Amino acid sequence: MYSTLITKLAIVVTVGYLAWNHQHQIRESVATWLRQHGLQDSALMKAWIIFDQLISGVRCRLMVETNQTGLQKISETTHSLEEIRKTDPDVYDQLQRLGYAKKDVMPLLQ
Repeated sequence: MYSTLITKLAIVVTVGYLAWNHQHQIRESVATWLRQHGLQDSALMKAWIIFDQLISGVRCRLMVETNQTGLQKISETTHSLEEIRKTDPDVYDQLQRLGYAKKDVMPLLQ
């Protein structure tokens, strides 16, 4: 059940971020994760998505940092490069040039 919830969270957060019009879902997903781990009173210091180009697609990892736990990976999903190209051209360009990209999602959470 826990892994299913994390998988759903990963899909909502990653796809929501890529489309950028799901800001509310990202905020709610991170808030839900914090509550489920008893971290709702901990200061959320950083939140970002790391994109890594792989042979089979693009790995997307949602990361958060809190006062109590430090750095934590909330979720990991894989998407096609074509999907990234269509939804976030800036990330696509960075992936093509560098093989990875990093996007701050803290502004969506404040």
